[in-house]
Amino acid sequence: MEAEAALDFTPLKPDELHLAMLATEHPAIQAFGKAVEAHVEDANALLSICAPWQEANNFPKEALQKYRFAQEVGLAMLRQVEKLDSIDLDNLKPSWGDRDTVRASRRGAIAFAQCVMDRLDGLQALLASPANRIKEEQSVVTDTLEPSLQDKYKEHFLAQSAAVLSDRDGASRPAKRQRKAPATKAEVQALLRKIRGTRDVLRQPNKAFYRRLLNLASQDLPNSPTLCKDASECILDAATCAVESAPSGKVLGKLFHALQQLQASAASDLPGILLDMADAVRGLP
Repeated sequence: MEAEAALDFTPLKPDELHLAMLATEHPAIQAFGKAVEAHVEDANALLSICAPWQEANNFPKEALQKYRFAQEVGLAMLRQVEKLDSIDLDNLKPSWGDRDTVRASRRGAIAFAQCVMDRLDGLQALLASPANRIKEEQSVVTDTLEPSLQDKYKEHFLAQSAAVLSDRDGASRPAKRQRKAPATKAEVQALLRKIRGTRDVLRQPNKAFYRRLLNLASQDLPNSPTLCKDASECILDAATCAVESAPSGKVLGKLFHALQQLQASAASDLPGILLDMADAVRGLP
């Protein structure tokens, strides 16, 4: 049996998105809403196509193409969310509404987008095994199938771990400070306050931060001051929300270590710190 868990195939209804769009005329939120509406149509089409396949536990050759398409739609939505995250709430026209209204509208729009991305993640999980089987049957080379986000970045995590071990064994480059003991919540929060200052926190589910951290880690950060700023803010926001999830002492230690690195980092260090933070928030509720 190729599918272990049933997926909710109920069509997605963008009611929450429409409410967010009605609350403000902010052009970025309106553009986001229109883009997400198109992605919802794509997601619903995928759900409609895949439902009978799952029910019959019989996946045709088209499952490989649909698997890839689900990934493409999910990544496109992730880029839209990141773009909306960056809107300036300090430079608003009166016709768009006040800061709180625009912020609430953005929060609602992003929350709906995350529901769509969760459903697309479920489709990818459903289609992954059939897609691999079909790929093998067609004798397609292994690396032609676009991997899932977690598989795609698995080697990055392994490389990062290997680098830390190499440092411990006395490699030529200086070792980064490693937090061996679990940290406390108070320690992490104190370090966050020291680095973040009074900057507002963008709150998202840990799963959303995990996706965004991985996405930013793959970008050309050293050559883009804007991306470096986005990456640093994402690390701080992710750590802030992770601390509020009542993590274990081990996870708090990972958060503390990543924040220590951020304090003394250069742009070239950011990809590794992003991956460290993604490793810390992975699996948190």
